Amino acid sequence: MRLIYCITALLILPSIQEDPCGGKNRWDVKTLTDISARSMSYKKIGSSIRKLRTIKAPSNITNSLVRQPEEKNLYSITCYITEYKIEEDGDFHLVLMDTKDSNITMVGEIPDPECGVMIDCPKLVDIQTVRNEFYNKYRMPKKRVAPGKYQVTGMFFFDKPHGQLGGAPNGAELHPILSIKKL
Repeated sequence: MRLIYCITALLILPSIQEDPCGGKNRWDVKTLTDISARSMSYKKIGSSIRKLRTIKAPSNITNSLVRQPEEKNLYSITCYITEYKIEEDGDFHLVLMDTKDSNITMVGEIPDPECGVMIDCPKLVDIQTVRNEFYNKYRMPKKRVAPGKYQVTGMFFFDKPHGQLGGAPNGAELHPILSIKKL
């Protein structure tokens, strides 16, 4: 009987490892654990939600899509953060809103640094810092965020549009967010 349990455990374990922390869609790219993450410059580029929403998305965003050229850029934007939620995979999902037009939004996410695959992330300390800072300084009850303008810096990421709260039409996200500062 023990042999059956051991064999069953060995058969189940690989499927758990393929789906780390609940993430599915392009998990290695959005957590900076893909092969190209260590060789990027991480030089900040000033931008806006409006500009990031105009970047042309690949025609077919699949789980196997490798990091795109735009996704090698670290962008810094000024925005409002209208609300947040904690995703099933443990990420903090933030709705980022343009400072001039409340209809222009996009998503920003802070991954769960406790996820096992994050140990390979070259920006793990930054993610841990920004997550703690957001949770302790800016998060408020009922999924609200302390009012005010913020400077949010994160890696550009194309997510497949699937009705995300605050999602941009082209799937543009800042994922992972590496810093947040209230202005």
